[in-house]
Amino acid sequence: MNLILKTILTPARYSYRSLLYIKKRSKTIFQKSEDSYKIHNSQYIDPTALENHKKTFKEFENQDLFNHPENKIEQLLLEHPNVRETAVDIGCGAGWMSAKLSETFKNVIAIEPSDAAIEIGKHIFSDKKYSNIQWIVGFAEKELQKYQLEQPVFFVTGCVLSHIIDKTVKDICAAVNNIAQKGSILSFAECWGKESHDFMWHIRTKEWWQQQLSDWKLDFHGPTIQNLSDRHKGFHGIKIK
Repeated sequence: MNLILKTILTPARYSYRSLLYIKKRSKTIFQKSEDSYKIHNSQYIDPTALENHKKTFKEFENQDLFNHPENKIEQLLLEHPNVRETAVDIGCGAGWMSAKLSETFKNVIAIEPSDAAIEIGKHIFSDKKYSNIQWIVGFAEKELQKYQLEQPVFFVTGCVLSHIIDKTVKDICAAVNNIAQKGSILSFAECWGKESHDFMWHIRTKEWWQQQLSDWKLDFHGPTIQNLSDRHKGFHGIKIK
């Protein structure tokens, strides 16, 4: 057995750092499936989280994040005016995107594993004004399977899947495929380009994404990120069969 891997598997010798095993040559990463949730949830249970997200959401509005080159959501929706019944926000966090989409869609399904994040979202975006948002606490790969959607819908993510291991992302994409009707659209603000895996930061190839979303025509429009020509974020898609 590889000496580094053997060391990592030795119980009680190494702490959290042991989970960050990266073999440099093969760029293999050791990330547990729950790591993303634990780190993600920690930002919402912080006592300052509510006020911090209020400030952050104001910045999102000022920056017009809805139409940032990574998203270009208004353009996508204008191209598909028939998709207005339901939007599904995968990993909605405290719900800024869900609230934006509620202005256009009859129903918004906001899925988020952190109960603390959902509570912040409900506080900022009250039911009185945003009554068409359905807040769901749970993991998308499981929650999506509970829906039977009879009309084309809109799926959106905001750099959620790029923090999650391949198996979970495959499960989420499979669930999206299973419930999406032909003509559904998506906007994934996720990383693509030359394959690279670091802890909580995964760049996957266009071919990899297309394989997971085989029934979709994908448009990899996203801009470069991190000042690297082979790393991008953001793509659109339409389900063609």
